[in-house]
Amino acid sequence: NFIELLDGFPHYQESGELAQSLAGVAASLSDTQVAEVRRFVEEEQSEYRREHLSDSYDGYLREQVDGIKSMTKALGVKLNRSQIASLRDSLALSYDLRETEVEVEEQWNAELLKLLQERRAPEFTERFTTHWNNVASLLDGTALVQQEKNTDLLVTALTDLINDLDEQQRQQLSDKLRQIGLELLHMSRKG
Repeated sequence: NFIELLDGFPHYQESGELAQSLAGVAASLSDTQVAEVRRFVEEEQSEYRREHLSDSYDGYLREQVDGIKSMTKALGVKLNRSQIASLRDSLALSYDLRETEVEVEEQWNAELLKLLQERRAPEFTERFTTHWNNVASLLDGTALVQQEKNTDLLVTALTDLINDLDEQQRQQLSDKLRQIGLELLHMSRKG
């Protein structure tokens, strides 16, 4: 599993250290600062809910297809109409989890705000760090199964898209990926 492989990379340990540092900062907040954090989180959550749910599911799928088109364009590949239609048809089979995702994020934020109220408690750092690092599996039950199916569907759609590239598109993709790889190699040697 890709996520399990990522788990072993050093940046995941660093993110744990970041969470502990954030816990230290959070523990030192004044009541006024906590109130400001609460106001900010609530405003952002309201805006997120409005933006995330304002469009129909068809509009949301259109945004996903447009995002993939932008990504492939950035990689030097312009998709043709047939490829775009195939991508759209594949993604149309996904589950609409937007409402559930918003609700779960709201629950996570509510718990964060509750923790900030308890920032003077002796176990605050441990509880804050655990909460902060618990973003990978916020969905559970049916929603988690549906999210996993959506991920599998996206991977399959992207695999099918890559397999459907014509020779010129494959060459453009190959050239761009080679260029990116060389740039990354050059940057790594500088650092």
